[in-house]
Amino acid sequence: MKKHLQNDFCEVDSAAPRRGMGQLFLALIFGLLANDSTLAAEKITYQEHVRPIFAEHCFACHSQDEKRSDLALDQLSAALAGGVGGEVLTAGDASGSRLWHLITHEESPSMPPGGDKLPDDQLALIEKWINGGLLDNKNSKVRKQAAVVQQATVSTDNRPAGEPAMPVGVLQQPVITPAKPAAVDAAAASPWAPLVAIGGIRQVSLYHTQSHELLGVLPFPEGSPRVIRFSRDGSLLIVGGGHAAASGKVAVFEVTSGRRLATIGEEIDEVLAADISPNHQLLALGGPKRTVRVYRLADGQLDYQIKKHTDWITTLRFSPNGKFLASGDRNGGLNVWVANRGLEVAQLSGHKEAINDLAWRFDSAVIASVSEDDSLRLWQTNGKQIKNWNPHGGGPRAAPLSVDFSRDGRLATTGRDGKVHLWQADGKHIKECQRLEEMGLVVRYTHEGKSVLAGDFLGNTHLLDAESGKSLARLAPNPPALKQRLLEARAATDEQQHLVSKLRTDDQHQQALLAEARSAREKLLQQVTQTDQQVSQLSDQRVKLAQDVSTATEQWRLATESLAKATKGRLEAERLLADASVSNEASTQEEATSDKANRQREAEQRLATATEAETQGGAALQEAEQQKATVGEQQQKVAGQVDSTLAKLKQLQEQKKKLPPLQPLQQSATQSTAKLAQAAQQLQASQQRLEKIQAAKQQFEQAATRLTEAQQQTDKQLAQLTTQATAAKQASQESGAALAKLKAQAEALAAQLAKTKAARQQAQTTLQEHQQQAQEAEAALQETQQESELLQAERAALEAAAEIRKQYAEGE
Repeated sequence: MKKHLQNDFCEVDSAAPRRGMGQLFLALIFGLLANDSTLAAEKITYQEHVRPIFAEHCFACHSQDEKRSDLALDQLSAALAGGVGGEVLTAGDASGSRLWHLITHEESPSMPPGGDKLPDDQLALIEKWINGGLLDNKNSKVRKQAAVVQQATVSTDNRPAGEPAMPVGVLQQPVITPAKPAAVDAAAASPWAPLVAIGGIRQVSLYHTQSHELLGVLPFPEGSPRVIRFSRDGSLLIVGGGHAAASGKVAVFEVTSGRRLATIGEEIDEVLAADISPNHQLLALGGPKRTVRVYRLADGQLDYQIKKHTDWITTLRFSPNGKFLASGDRNGGLNVWVANRGLEVAQLSGHKEAINDLAWRFDSAVIASVSEDDSLRLWQTNGKQIKNWNPHGGGPRAAPLSVDFSRDGRLATTGRDGKVHLWQADGKHIKECQRLEEMGLVVRYTHEGKSVLAGDFLGNTHLLDAESGKSLARLAPNPPALKQRLLEARAATDEQQHLVSKLRTDDQHQQALLAEARSAREKLLQQVTQTDQQVSQLSDQRVKLAQDVSTATEQWRLATESLAKATKGRLEAERLLADASVSNEASTQEEATSDKANRQREAEQRLATATEAETQGGAALQEAEQQKATVGEQQQKVAGQVDSTLAKLKQLQEQKKKLPPLQPLQQSATQSTAKLAQAAQQLQASQQRLEKIQAAKQQFEQAATRLTEAQQQTDKQLAQLTTQATAAKQASQESGAALAKLKAQAEALAAQLAKTKAARQQAQTTLQEHQQQAQEAEAALQETQQESELLQAERAALEAAAEIRKQYAEGE
C-alpha cells in the first residue's frame, strides 16, 4: 500500500488544478483510513455534542439558575440526578430514558414545551449519546447501567405480597473455613421468613431458624462484613464491610437466588453501618470518615451526603415506613433525617458516649438506642426521650452493644457482660437468656419473635429460645467445606443407622418381654378365673348338698317318726289282740261265736297292718339313713374339694401378686418404641441432610466446571483481543510511517506549488485532518488496550476463583 501511495503521489503533475490536488490528498487519506479497520467510530459526548443542543433549546427552563421540575441539564451530574419525577436518563438505553420520550414528544409534557421536536440530526446525536453510555467527554468511560433492583411498595408492615423470600439453590461452599472463627459483629434476621444471615470471614452464611440447616453462603471478598441488613420485605440482603483504613463497600444480594445485584460505594475505609430503604430506592452507608452517604440503587450514583457527625458513623437505620433515617456516631451523636433528602428532623441528645446500635419499632414511632454510657434509651422521632435504663447494670462490662425490636414491640439486648436480656415494650424485664461465651456483639429477634440470634466476640453464634432462654442451636459463621460436611453427614448417618438398629433390637426385646409378661398374666388370670368358677360351682354344689342333707335328715326324721308311729301301732294292735283273746276267754257263752271271731280277726288285721307299717317304716328309715350317709359323704367330699380349690385359688392369687407389673414394661416398651421412632426420624433427617449436601456439592462442582469453561472462553477472547491490539498497534505504526512519508511528500509538493497558496493551505488542512484521524486511531488503540486490561482483570478474578476451586479439589 505504501508503494502504491508513493507511485500515485509521484505521478501528480505540478500544474494540476488546486481542486484536483485537494481531492487527491483526501482520496489518499481516506483510502488509508478505510484500510485501517482498527479505528473506532466517533464518540458522542455531552460536552462536545449534546450540551450545545441543550443550551440552544433547554437551558432557559432547565439550568442551575432555572430548575423547573427540579431538573437541570447544564451539567452532566445534574442531568443524571433527574428531577422531581426521578431519573430521566438510563445509560445504554435511550428507549428506557424518560428524557428521550419527552424530547421525541412520545410523552407529556413534551420538550421543548409549545414547540416542534428537535431537528432529526440533533435527536440522532442525543440518542447515540444515551446508547453510547452518557459520555461526558472523549476521555470518559462508558457508564454501565447499574444492576436493576426492583422497587418495593411500602406498606403498613412491609409484608411481601407472596411467599417470603427463602434461598433456593444458593451455593453452600464456604469461601474460607478458618481454624478459629472471627468475632461475629454482623448478623440479621429476615422479618418474614425463618432465615438468618451471619457474617463470617469474607462471607455471609444463611441458616434456617427452625431446622438449623445451612441454606447458602454469599461470598464477600471485599473483606469482613461489619453490617448485615435484610430489606423490610425480606427480599434483599445488604452486606457492608471491607478492610480497615483501605476500602469499604456494600453488596446487595437477592435472597432467593443469592445473586449479587449491585455493589455500592467506594469508601477508603471499611463500612461500619448501612441500611436499605423500604422501597429499595436508597442505600445509606457510613464509617470512620464521619459522613453518611446515600446512594440511589437504580444507578449506583450518590444521591446526597450528611456531614454533620463529628466522629465515626457506628450505626444507621431507615424507619420501617421509609420516611426517616436515623444515624449514630462514636461521639454520642444521634440524629433523625428526612430519608429522601437528608434534612435534619431532630437531634436526640442524651447519650454521653458512643452510640453502639439503634433500632426502629415496627410502627416507626419509637427508636431504641444503646451506648457505651451503659444506657438504653427510647425516643420519639421528634427527639423527645420516652424512657432510659441500664439494661446490663453498671460497671466496666455493663455497656450494651446491640439492641433489636421484635414485631410485637419487645426488646432484646446484649453487651460486654456476655448476657442476653429480653424486655417488654415498657422496659420491664422478661428474662435473661443463656449467657454467651464472651461479650455479646449482636442480637436479633427472628421473624416470629420466638427465638433470638446472638453472636459474641469469640465467633460463637447461638439461636436462643425466647420462652426458655436456652440455646436451640449453635450456627457457624464460617461452616465447614462441603467435603467435610459430606463426610460428617455420612458418619452421622451411619451412626444413626447403627443407633436405629440397636434401638430396634432393644424395642423387639422390650416388646417380647411385654408379650411374655402379658401371656403369663393372661394364663394366670385364666387359671384364677377357672378356679373362681370351680369354687363357685363347688359352693353351689355345697349349698345343694346342704339342702340335700337337710332334706335327707327331714326324711330320716319323718321315717323315724313313721317307724315309731308304726311300732306304736303294732304294739297297740298286739295289745288289742291280747285284749281280744282275754275278752274272748272271759266272755259268756251267750255271746255269739261270730262276734268273738270278728274281734279276733279285726285285732289280727290291725296287727298285721301295724306290723307291715312298722316294716315299711324300718325300710324307709334304713333308706333315709343310707341317703343321709350318702349325702353326708358327698358333702364331706365337696367340702374337701372346696378347701382344695380355695387353697389353689389362694396360691394363684399369691402368684398373681408376685407377677411383675405390666405398667413399667408397657412404659419401657412405649419408650423404646418412641426412641426408635425418634431415631428413625432423625435418621431420615440425616439422610435428607446428606442428600442435600450431596446435591450442594454437585451444584458447586457444576458451577466450578462452568467457571473453568468461562475462564477458557475468557482466555480465548483475551488472546483474540491481544492479537487485535497487536495488529492495531502495527497498523498504527504503519499509519504513522505512512503519515510521515505523506507529510514529507506533502511538504515537497507544497514547496513545488509555492505559487499556489490555496493549494498549500488545502494540503495543510488535509494533513491536519489526517493527524486528527491518526489521533482518533491512537484513542481507539487506547480503548482497545483498556478493554484488554479489563479482560486481564477479569481473567485474574477467574484465576482467583479457579485457585479456590483448585484448593477445594486438593482438599478432596
